[in-house]
Amino acid sequence: LEFRRVLFRSMHNDDVLKAAIDLSAKYGFNQNNTLFSHSVCPDEINHEDGDITDALAKHFTAIFTLGGLAGIPFSGSTGFGAYASHVPEGGNIFILFAPHCAVSIDGRCGYYKRFGQSKFSTACGAGIGAWLAAKDMEEEPLVDIFQYDMQMGYIKNVMWKNKARIAAAEDQVAELTYVLYDHIEHYISEVVHKKNLIHHRMFILGGIQINVTPDDYFE
Repeated sequence: LEFRRVLFRSMHNDDVLKAAIDLSAKYGFNQNNTLFSHSVCPDEINHEDGDITDALAKHFTAIFTLGGLAGIPFSGSTGFGAYASHVPEGGNIFILFAPHCAVSIDGRCGYYKRFGQSKFSTACGAGIGAWLAAKDMEEEPLVDIFQYDMQMGYIKNVMWKNKARIAAAEDQVAELTYVLYDHIEHYISEVVHKKNLIHHRMFILGGIQINVTPDDYFE
């Protein structure tokens, strides 16, 4: 498959799902003692029937949403605290985090033909849009909580702080997706320790959701 040229370490969603369920079950995670959560972009192509978010939610039967645009866990420290307080007594935390990147059939990162549309559109649109806006900014963009677009302002800031890394990459869309992954991984690690969630048994599955037609992949 062409997309493996760019995101070559990917696995089919079904294989990742089976591995995650089997491994977590080995450590006692099940429907009765585990509350599933995810930090995944709300783009509809990440939540279709059979996608890893959908399949894990069905497996564990309930879901707590932590993420916003680009998969960043904008629910923040308060959201993580609420999530932990909803876990069954003596139970477990299972977190999926995954920024996403579409790959077209001809191997172009960031392009996806959506249902009912004749032309390709971008995915992750928020990540790509933020990069296109931030790459030519000389000064660091500030996050204005009153601009009715706080999440996008935050993502622009992340892109701006990583301008050199993204600009130097062979494929900038693929690289900005890795930037988002690194940022989310650090964010979750910081919040888990800040909220002292380490007293819970925890399973964290992190990766990149790769949107292709007809089946998604995961890296």
